[in-house]
Amino acid sequence: MATDKRIIRTQRAIRQAFELLIAQHPLSEITVKRLTDTAGINRKTFYLHYDSIDNLLDAYVTEISNHLVAILKERPFDDVIQEQNGYFFDHLISLFNHHYAFART
Repeated sequence: MATDKRIIRTQRAIRQAFELLIAQHPLSEITVKRLTDTAGINRKTFYLHYDSIDNLLDAYVTEISNHLVAILKERPFDDVIQEQNGYFFDHLISLFNHHYAFART
């Protein structure tokens, strides 16, 4: 089942705005109004996707955690340590680069 392109665009706009704001402000200063103004969407649209800023943050944490678990499950850790010392760290660095703005907070 394909996801509606409008939903994808909206979620991307929300996430880009969040990443921009989290890089510039403490989390406590990020409000739904500030985020929606930055994303160019209205508050109702935000609330169709997330219940709150904390809910958006939880989605990020879950996504990053799932990605990290997937990296760890790719290969047995003992094999990685014995064969390719940089394997895990290369993937970990890639994960943090993908979520740079969020990871640096």
